[in-house]
Amino acid sequence: MVFFMSRLNASSVWDENIELQLFDFCEDFEFSKFEVVASKLDKLLRRKSSKVELLKSVKRLIAGYKDCPDVIQLVAEFLLEKFDVNFVKKFVEREVERLVKKYGISFELRMPWDHIGNRPFLRLYFYLGKLYLNSGELNNARKVFENLIWMNPDDNQGARWMLVEVYLLQKDYKSVLNLCEIYKNEYSSYLSVNCLLALLKLGKIREAEKMVKNVIKSHAITLEYLIDGKPENLGFEPEYFVPFGRSEGYLYFKEFYKYWSKKEIEFLKKYEKEIRKKANYWRKELKDELENLKAFSNI
Repeated sequence: MVFFMSRLNASSVWDENIELQLFDFCEDFEFSKFEVVASKLDKLLRRKSSKVELLKSVKRLIAGYKDCPDVIQLVAEFLLEKFDVNFVKKFVEREVERLVKKYGISFELRMPWDHIGNRPFLRLYFYLGKLYLNSGELNNARKVFENLIWMNPDDNQGARWMLVEVYLLQKDYKSVLNLCEIYKNEYSSYLSVNCLLALLKLGKIREAEKMVKNVIKSHAITLEYLIDGKPENLGFEPEYFVPFGRSEGYLYFKEFYKYWSKKEIEFLKKYEKEIRKKANYWRKELKDELENLKAFSNI
């Protein structure tokens, strides 16, 4: 598959003079039709068909919905119930490449999320990036998430959070810092705390000492979990997080603790008193956090 791999930096990403691409994917598709598509998919998967026969049936189904990327993603999610991730990844990859060629999509131009007709393709492309990441194809995952940031710098989908994990897996700590420079006002620990981690990985202790105080202000609970070597028991598995809260710390810990060495944890322990004081502040400030998350998740 052909990708455009952008050279991400703050000045180029936020250049407003780049041409816009505006599409109308799924324009006539009513979301109530998803139930119809899901029912058809369920019947297809229950048949004792070969992969080739199943793919032919799936292609006929997709053709009936005018190249709607949301339908393609729904099909892919159904296929994961029967086939391995590599099979589904190849299916999505072929469909993305087909759409790119058919509609002349350019990864070098902007494709803003705020134009609703762009969102179905951006969702499908993001999904492909996650499939690459889950398959360990880091270079391809990196290209997809970098492209998404280039095409839509506001990054409504959170591609930067996926990308920072790719960089950590590749031990490309300079790119982590570059990403932090692009999103200077990032509110989540996924970048802020990982930016601190990248400085420590690169041995930039003075810069880390300057940065850690700002990180403590917003992400003390996350840092506390790192010091303790475990998050507190929330009583449920959160699907979403509240910025600066226990849920954010919990999800960060589950995803990124494995990248922290003993030496880097020892650095945090020098600020333990300040971290715990600020963590208790956020617990009081966000005292209804878990109850609200449970209600939102219907738990």
